Amino acid sequence: MDYTELTNRIKSLLSEKRYNHSYSTALQTKVLTNRFYPNCEPNSPFIAGLYHDIARQWSDEKLLEYVKANYLEAEREELENPQLLHALVASHMITKESNNISTEVVKAIRWHSLGSIEMGKLGALLYVSDYIEPLRKHLSESKRVSLLKIGTLEKLVLEVIEQSQLYLAKNNLTTAKSTLRLKEYLQNGGTFN
Repeated sequence: MDYTELTNRIKSLLSEKRYNHSYSTALQTKVLTNRFYPNCEPNSPFIAGLYHDIARQWSDEKLLEYVKANYLEAEREELENPQLLHALVASHMITKESNNISTEVVKAIRWHSLGSIEMGKLGALLYVSDYIEPLRKHLSESKRVSLLKIGTLEKLVLEVIEQSQLYLAKNNLTTAKSTLRLKEYLQNGGTFN
């Protein structure tokens, strides 16, 4: 999959705002990858970042229908809040569209919303990038800069989880079980491979 073809495809499927977020996330993922995962396959961060929200604008009904039609295994929280299914759907779509896509990219896209012990190092980078990319309005620039000063990927992911939990609690929402397992794993010294 070359960048031009992928970029044009994504641009044709997303609103301008969603495409700009995806492109910005792709660039942020590349930057973080250079810092935390320099031996990553060079195209993977950009592809994962650009593709991660391909199904984000789908209706709940369309996401549920896709999951059911393709026999995809979803988390309970995703089924209760179908908009979260966009990550699972996107990870499945990219495997159908490209037979040479790496498992690492698929897992990164799959877990970019909830986070998971299974997401791997690229997944952790995409998870953080999706949260901190510069076009996001929920973070002040000073908070974004302070997050970027965190010294390890594991501590950075933990901080993003904690910030997300504050937001969820403020809105009377619960944290997904996979996110809680990831948090516990990292608090106990777990690392991304």
